[in-house]
Amino acid sequence: GGIDSTWLLGSLIHPSGFGAVVQDTTVWMTDLANPYVWPEENRVALPEAIQAMALLGTSYILFSQQPTGATLVSSQAVYALSGSDPSRMSLSVVSENLYCTNPASVHVYQGALYYASSQGLISIQGLEAQVISSEWLQPGQWSSLLPGMLYGKTSGSTLCFEQSNISYD
Repeated sequence: GGIDSTWLLGSLIHPSGFGAVVQDTTVWMTDLANPYVWPEENRVALPEAIQAMALLGTSYILFSQQPTGATLVSSQAVYALSGSDPSRMSLSVVSENLYCTNPASVHVYQGALYYASSQGLISIQGLEAQVISSEWLQPGQWSSLLPGMLYGKTSGSTLCFEQSNISYD
């Protein structure tokens, strides 16, 4: 079975020149020498479906599906798929519980990745995730901002988060 293009997420070119897309639980990467070939050996399967992907340095940051209603998926992990050769990428867990509440909130800015989580605004630097909004917002205040409706954007030299009319909660 090859790649089914009926449902693909992302299309990011790695600094080494190969591409990557996500299909449900699988990250497919092109051949290093031929970006139009998607070899089976260049795919990585994750334990749950991926809802968002971003490129941070030489790592693809992958966000698993968030919980829906009272039903939780097996985990809400954030993963890093790192390396410079698509046939030898290394998968690691960045966070097991700081899941992304809205794929539109994922934003790379000045060498770091930011996104909205139910626990607060998250920053990933050096493949370490931390809640950065807790310095100025209590958990109840953060929840009142409806993090599932936040999306990130830049304006000049500023990263900001605004509410959209589409909720992912």
